Amino acid sequence: MKIPLVLLTALFIASAHQTLSGETSGDWTYSVSDNQATITGYSGVGGALDIPAVVNDAISVVKVGNSYPSIFGAGDPTVTSITIPDSVTSIGTYTFYNCTNLTSITIPDSVTSIGTYSFLNCTSLTSITVDADNLNYSSVGGLLFNKLQTLLIQYPVGILGDSYTIPDSVTSIGNDAFYNCTSLTSITIPNSVTSIGSGAFNGCTSLTSITFQGDAPTDVGSNAFTNVADGAVAIVTIEALSSFGGFGADWKGLTVSMSASYLNELSAKLTELSQRPTAEQLANVEAERDARPTQTAYDTAVAESRVAGRGDVTTTPA
Repeated sequence: MKIPLVLLTALFIASAHQTLSGETSGDWTYSVSDNQATITGYSGVGGALDIPAVVNDAISVVKVGNSYPSIFGAGDPTVTSITIPDSVTSIGTYTFYNCTNLTSITIPDSVTSIGTYSFLNCTSLTSITVDADNLNYSSVGGLLFNKLQTLLIQYPVGILGDSYTIPDSVTSIGNDAFYNCTSLTSITIPNSVTSIGSGAFNGCTSLTSITFQGDAPTDVGSNAFTNVADGAVAIVTIEALSSFGGFGADWKGLTVSMSASYLNELSAKLTELSQRPTAEQLANVEAERDARPTQTAYDTAVAESRVAGRGDVTTTPA
C-alpha cells in the first residue's frame, strides 16, 4: 500500500519538530526540540563544571534548565563553579537551585534570559560574572544587573560583607534580589530607586538598618522586608520623612527613624535651647544692669566723696 505524499510530508514535519526527553551525553541529560538541546540533568561527581555547547557531537545546547526541579535535582553540594557556553541563550527557572557549595558562575554574551529563582539557596555563591559583550545583562562586584544597571537582579547570598550601597544607576530592586542574605546588617538605597520587588530582602535576618536617600519608593512588592531583624529601622531624611508616614511610623514592617548623627544634632540643639535664659531672666538682668551707675556717674561720685572727705566710692560702675 502506498502512503500518500501529503501524509509522508506531514509525518516528516512532525518528526522534525518533536521533543525528545531523557537523552544522555556523558554526565548530562537533555531534551531536544527543533534539533536544539536543553540541559535538564547532571549525574557527575561535581567540582568545577563546564556545561557542554554540543551534545552527542551534533546537537547545539541553547538552554540550561527548564523548570523545577533544577538540573541538579534537589540540589548538589559537590558543584563548586559553573561556566556556561556561548551557545546558550536561556537559563531556566530554578536551574542552579540549592547548589550549596557553588561559589561562582560565568554567563556568556549569548544569554538573553535568566529565569526566576535560578540561584535560589546557593548559599556559598559569591560571584556572578557576565561577559562584557552581553547585551541584556551585566555584573558589577559579583552582582547581577540588567545591561543598563537600572535593575539589580541578584545579590549573591554567599557574600559575607555586612553592608552594601546600591549604585545610583539603579531604579528597581528585583524580586528576591537579596533573599536570605543573612550577613547583611545595613544597606543604603539611593533616591533613584522607585521600585522594590516582592521578597527583595526577605530572610535577611541580620538586617537592622535600611537607609533611604530619597522619598519612599512608590512600588513595593509583598514581603519585601519580611523576616529581617527584629526592630529593623528605615533611616530617612528630614525632607522625605512625611513620605514614609512620619517619625516612628511603621513603613512596610520597618520603623521610620532618622540618622543617629541627625538625631544627636537635634538633641544638642534642644539641650542648648533648654539652657538659654527665659524672657523673665533676661528682663531681670537688664534691670540690674540699668540700676548700676555709669562710668561718668561713678567718677562724679568719687570726686564728690573725696572733696567731702569720705574716701572712695565702692560701688562698681556699669
